[in-house]
Amino acid sequence: MRKGILGIALLMILQLHVLYADTQNVIDDMGYLSEDEQASLQATIETIQTQYLMDAVIVITDDTQGKSSMEFADDFFDYNGYGIGEEYDGILLLVNMGARELWISTTGSHTINQYSHLTNSMVNSVSPYLSDGEYYEAGMEFLNLIIGIENEVPTSSQNYSSQDDNAYDYSDDTSSVQYREETVSTRVEDMVASPWPYLGAIIIASVITGVITGASKGSVTITNRTYEKPGSFSLTRQTDRFIRENTTRVKIETKSSSSSGGGTHTGSSGRSHGGSGGSF
Repeated sequence: MRKGILGIALLMILQLHVLYADTQNVIDDMGYLSEDEQASLQATIETIQTQYLMDAVIVITDDTQGKSSMEFADDFFDYNGYGIGEEYDGILLLVNMGARELWISTTGSHTINQYSHLTNSMVNSVSPYLSDGEYYEAGMEFLNLIIGIENEVPTSSQNYSSQDDNAYDYSDDTSSVQYREETVSTRVEDMVASPWPYLGAIIIASVITGVITGASKGSVTITNRTYEKPGSFSLTRQTDRFIRENTTRVKIETKSSSSSGGGTHTGSSGRSHGGSGGSF
């Protein structure tokens, strides 16, 4: 009986480890953060873990062990027990002081899909704080962005329909929500996708055509022969004359590489990651 109780308790402990990684989520190798600041960031992260079932990690270091910022961020998350749920959902902010770069790495299908179009803007929001040496403010900005995104993103197509603007697209096929930044291009796409401009144009054109046809009573009164005397026009000679030659040159652009991130890739652990990065 006693062994059975101990076995159940051990199993519960292991299950809890899977659901909530019992690890410190603020790692400051550089000593930029005070104990109070680290505690404040950690408390906010625990709120994110509890309310949104996703993990969050902040790492500040100048030693990426010879790896790129992206590789180090992915591996740090994968090999240190972070992530919540079966797919280890979570997001990590790496501040690489050696290269003065930051990288935001996402893990788990939910987090990758949710943040696929957001990490670039998150990098742009956090970078100014790092440039000014405000590391606590940078970390808090990172966490507040997560909270804001999770609070605003609808969880179903019904909720999406009640949202203002066009900030998010909900896919019923994948049950995922993706950020959609409103630009001139997206506005044009919305106008093209809407049937009302086409219906309006057809109705107006039909009305105008009907009015003109009714006014002329359906008869054609003017043709290409109206002002021409029959038999008065005839060609007596035809020649072809070469005047000039035009040559048009088009430069073929080569595709350039980008280091800003986006899309998904596979880390050394075999897990899929998304993310973006930049300099500060």
